[in-house]
Amino acid sequence: MAPEKKKFIPLDLFVLTVQKVRKDQEKCDLFVAIDRSTKYVYVDLHSKASVNESSAFLKNLIAHCPFKITKILTDKGAQFTYELPARHLRPKNKT
Repeated sequence: MAPEKKKFIPLDLFVLTVQKVRKDQEKCDLFVAIDRSTKYVYVDLHSKASVNESSAFLKNLIAHCPFKITKILTDKGAQFTYELPARHLRPKNKT
């Protein structure tokens, strides 16, 4: 009798990073997300790495990913934290 095949379950741990790249003569920011277990890659190219572009990148990643994302690991870039916006633009903490 053949051994039973195990069902592959992805870890759903995405590593996010932003790199500066050149497109023609213009500097751009390349947003990259890589799933550690499946090696699924999603990229977006933006003219700048602001809060709005970071938010759009995450929404696009969720919409295009073929499985549910449960964990995200960043390189502590300001694009994915509340350190980038001015203090008065940051969301209020609810306790």
